[in-house]
Amino acid sequence: MPRSDEALAGVSFKFFKRFKECGLRQGWWDAPRVLAAVSGGSDSVALLDCLDVFFPGEVCVAHFEHGIRGASSRADAVFVAELARGRGLLFLSASACTPEEREKGESLEVAARRLRYAFFERAAAECGIEYIATGHTADDQAETVLLNLFRGCGVRGLAGIPELRETRAGHAEKVKIVRPLIGFTREELRAHLAARGIAWREDETNAENDYTRNRLRNELIPWVKEHVNRTVVSKLCALAEECARFAESDRARAGEALAQVASVAECGTVFWQREKIGDASPELIAEMIREQGRRLRLRALDRRRTELLARLVMRKRGSKRWRFQWQGTTEVRDEGKLIAWRTIRKAT
Repeated sequence: MPRSDEALAGVSFKFFKRFKECGLRQGWWDAPRVLAAVSGGSDSVALLDCLDVFFPGEVCVAHFEHGIRGASSRADAVFVAELARGRGLLFLSASACTPEEREKGESLEVAARRLRYAFFERAAAECGIEYIATGHTADDQAETVLLNLFRGCGVRGLAGIPELRETRAGHAEKVKIVRPLIGFTREELRAHLAARGIAWREDETNAENDYTRNRLRNELIPWVKEHVNRTVVSKLCALAEECARFAESDRARAGEALAQVASVAECGTVFWQREKIGDASPELIAEMIREQGRRLRLRALDRRRTELLARLVMRKRGSKRWRFQWQGTTEVRDEGKLIAWRTIRKAT
């Protein structure tokens, strides 16, 4: 272990070994620096402690205050700042009034996530940090799988939260989101913090059942544990891993197909050459659409709209031309020999 015996009080070698194995698998263990996204809750505080104690590189701490929970939220920011400074770590923070920053049709939860990750990615890019670590746990994974299942997703949704996700920030620098605690349960992490004598903040809204995720966490999963299968969290995580392998295989096939079909103009517009699409299956075209959306950093379409766009793409040349609005500033157009992904101007 990289720290002194005093720093490791209350930590088991098995815990350290699992954490390091995760870091090696996800690729960040040998990085010079990692940005830890810390909210102040038990999961993210455990993440910070594990990185600070175990990780051989430098740890920087980032906190985003959403402007939703008033004084309690501001107190979280103060708590995290003191936690970071008490450990001698660089602290970066930002705040926003999320209700006022919501885009049209965007839920408060989605808006908060968008603003939070935009800040983390910007901070990482400005500091030259490749990896952003978040405190997602096995419990979060299980909840996400159930949420996606009930929303009618397919295999990709059942893959849940990816262990590693590459994004782009700042001036197109590559930044990776990693989940070092995805293999640990919340119960394990709180036991770790208790053994170490480390406090955390409780988000009072987690006990409220106004959000579907909270109902799953507070009511459904405990009921399943008691009456159906006490290991439901690990079973759902295993399902997510299996589905992730299928989804990654589909994504690789879509990437290979896009390499043959797509090109990017100097203005940034993406063009698909219709003749090179050939007899691709509807399933492959749908996955190509998803991959193109990821590369353009567009909000993911639901299954129904993805399948609709795939049917439009498959129309024979010469039929009535069409336009498909992806989101406020992006439109997919039939341009004869080409299918164009164009940025459009909002009406003023």
